[in-house]
Amino acid sequence: MPQFNELSLPTNLLIFAFGAVLVWIAGTKLSNYVDLFADRTGLGKAFAGALLLGGATSLPELATTLTASYSGSAELAGTNLLGGVMMQIAVLALIDAFVLRGRPLTLFSPNSSLLTWPRMASSRDFLLASADSRSSRRSRA
Repeated sequence: MPQFNELSLPTNLLIFAFGAVLVWIAGTKLSNYVDLFADRTGLGKAFAGALLLGGATSLPELATTLTASYSGSAELAGTNLLGGVMMQIAVLALIDAFVLRGRPLTLFSPNSSLLTWPRMASSRDFLLASADSRSSRRSRA
């Protein structure tokens, strides 16, 4: 495994750009495959996208969370999951504001907003559990 801190900044930027292009190509192919899968199975594109694309894009957060948990860093594990969700919501908001210009993302699927509620509820539950554990730690101290 290369030691990236020993490489120059331009070399690191080149490696990053190459990786970003590979991710972009793979993501485009994956979304085409998910559309094909949804058409062949009749699941619906919103559900198939949430299940397969959501699962694929969550793999880096899963790996980081499992690694952080294994190393005993529970706060990093939790905040990593929350940060990933917040970043995805921020990207969707930017797309909504600047690309679609007033047409909400439900333009793609009017039922897709129903798929976001479980994720929002789990984020809320995590925040509440995190706040509760912090307050109980402070009261013990």
